[in-house]
Amino acid sequence: MSTTVSGGEASLRAQLRRIFTAGPGEEGRPLPLRTKINYALWLTRPEIAPMSGAVMVADVLFSAHTGAEIWSAPMIVAAVMLAAAIQLLHVANCLADRWVDVEYKSKFSRMVRDLGVRFVAWQIYLTTAGIGVAAVYLAVATGHYDLLLIIPVGTLLLLEYSLPPWHFKAAGFWQIPWTYIMTMVFPGIVVLRLYDRPIEIPALIAILGLGLTTTGVFVANTAEDIPEDTEHGFRTSVVALGLRASLFESMTRVTVGAALVAGSVVAMVGFTWTLIVYAVLVLIVIGYLARTQFGIWGKPLEDAMPLVRSQAKLFVCMVALVAWAAVVPAAAVFCQR
Repeated sequence: MSTTVSGGEASLRAQLRRIFTAGPGEEGRPLPLRTKINYALWLTRPEIAPMSGAVMVADVLFSAHTGAEIWSAPMIVAAVMLAAAIQLLHVANCLADRWVDVEYKSKFSRMVRDLGVRFVAWQIYLTTAGIGVAAVYLAVATGHYDLLLIIPVGTLLLLEYSLPPWHFKAAGFWQIPWTYIMTMVFPGIVVLRLYDRPIEIPALIAILGLGLTTTGVFVANTAEDIPEDTEHGFRTSVVALGLRASLFESMTRVTVGAALVAGSVVAMVGFTWTLIVYAVLVLIVIGYLARTQFGIWGKPLEDAMPLVRSQAKLFVCMVALVAWAAVVPAAAVFCQR
């Protein structure tokens, strides 16, 4: 969730100042070093790391040709940089959402206040600077100087998920494509540009399909916040489309993405038994979304929300499952090259 800014409130600079400046009770308090580190790590949403790690592994296996390409210095730097970029998204979101999170995600709001807004802001500044340094290294190491454009633009989009002026998280339907581009397409393009060869279309399509299946599950996480998002005038994609339409769209996205992954694998190495494993795992995730859809069918929102919130508790597991599912055929592709 995010800060709601009225139409008559001051300029973009004032909006950003409000987010990055400590208000009453937000100056932080003395904390043991271990607690500070723990809170700072929790703001990066480490529970999402299994999904992010799987996406990176699958992207690399779909596109790499040799073990040397996987364990090269540029690839290692890129992996660390992309992990930091995703963490940057979560920290910025926790900072920008601290007012509304008091109600339903009080843990993150409390951590921001205990650490202090200044501390969290510096966490964002330093992470962004680190990504910039990595971008320069990768451009020089690979000779692909377009990375000096791709990485800063991708990082900006990640920040704009929660921050004005674009604030993609509250962009209604457009939250869907922008989330897809910044969390899946951006890392995939960076990985593909690390190799000393043109981008291979089947690998690109597999990576794009993986992104669709993974972001398709995000609706389970977004949907649990419908009441408070609506109350604060916060127009997420689920608020804009409605709960049932959003669940249908998400199942469609997962299905289409899985078909793209499977088709790309067949194009690269032919049929492999790993696609059967992949299909079974994807069907489990589609079933998870379908159970929510059928469970809320015909119910008013207030009656549907207990099931939605109950299913949201499985979101972390399901989004990790659909991401790691793609690693299975991706490994087959890599081994058969």
